[in-house]
Amino acid sequence: MKILACSDIHLGRICGVEGDDLTGSSAWEAVVETAIAQQVDALVLAGDIVDKDKYWFEAYGPLLRGFDRLHEAGIAIVAVAGNHDSSISPKLIEEKPFVNILGLGGEWEYLDLNGVRFVGWSFKESHYKEDPFETFPKEFLDTASPILGLLHCEVDGASSYAPVPAHRFEGSAFWVLGHIHKPIVTKNYLNCGSPFALDRGETGDHGVFLIELEGSHWSPPKMISLTPHRFEECSVELDPLTTEENIGTYINKAIREVGERIAEENYSGRLYCRLTFRGRVKPELELNKVLNDEDLNKLEVDINPVLRASPVGNYKDETTLELDLERIGGGTGIKGLLANQLINFDTKSDLYTKLEKMIKESANEPTFQALGEANLSVEELFNIAGQRLLRAMVKQGEDNE
Repeated sequence: MKILACSDIHLGRICGVEGDDLTGSSAWEAVVETAIAQQVDALVLAGDIVDKDKYWFEAYGPLLRGFDRLHEAGIAIVAVAGNHDSSISPKLIEEKPFVNILGLGGEWEYLDLNGVRFVGWSFKESHYKEDPFETFPKEFLDTASPILGLLHCEVDGASSYAPVPAHRFEGSAFWVLGHIHKPIVTKNYLNCGSPFALDRGETGDHGVFLIELEGSHWSPPKMISLTPHRFEECSVELDPLTTEENIGTYINKAIREVGERIAEENYSGRLYCRLTFRGRVKPELELNKVLNDEDLNKLEVDINPVLRASPVGNYKDETTLELDLERIGGGTGIKGLLANQLINFDTKSDLYTKLEKMIKESANEPTFQALGEANLSVEELFNIAGQRLLRAMVKQGEDNE
């Protein structure tokens, strides 16, 4: 049996990047086309086919047309409901009884189809705090047929979205999972990820997976890239020679290096780079005055005839400054105190404890969550912020001289 596995399509949701002409159903249409082109026996969907109830009217036509095309091509459809489409999935069975949605109502269910046993559990509401395997009927595994499990869950998490310890997937079945939008392949399960990147934080390749039955065992999943746009982190390394006039050269070089790496994967489409500036620069180079996000994101770098790269979103400034901290620290006043703190930052001090607490608290605030994770230690954040402040003090002193 040849199976195409997919999850987290989120019909109705669009990743808004400039220049895309995508609709809320583009990802679903690409999945259907791929299933037909690959001549698979079944398409399995591990939840969150539709984004939210409010998108049902928008998703209704494209979703059912896709089901009809698959049915006409002789492709079976086996699915489970996720936290986003728990209330929508029952409607699909009413409209299209040939769509097999397993485990509706939060009860485990199995389906024997073409010599394979499909086992699945569905969300009955948008949240479920328990481990679904607590109610798993072990007799479902009593079969000579190969078993493919379907589940929408969070592996090794402690969330309200069906948290499941990874050890649950050890055994005779192979599992196709949904919920986390990043593709993950392990010995015991495949987390499909989303077929299209749905926001700028979903870096890396996205698509669907082919799984084939080889004798009585499942072959390792093979990814088929689908996403027309791809997001990648891009580190721009600056140095003391960087100036307002030549910084563009550093940016182009960094983007091209990322683009050439992605091109080696035979990816074609639009590449969007999330820029982070690093390195040691002269104090007079103030990125916030030199670089404007809106203008920067208009940059286009052609990697090859089928791959074009551009910056996207707000850049991050993690540069440090070429300051003579020893000299400044030898002076008196607040500049000297700050310079000495930067030189001798004590991770056991009250200042460190207060900063650590403040950073953890701010990470839970929606305003700061929208900025993304800093991925920096407390010491690194203090060093960057302290040097910015010291630069302003030094500059103010020079201006007053």
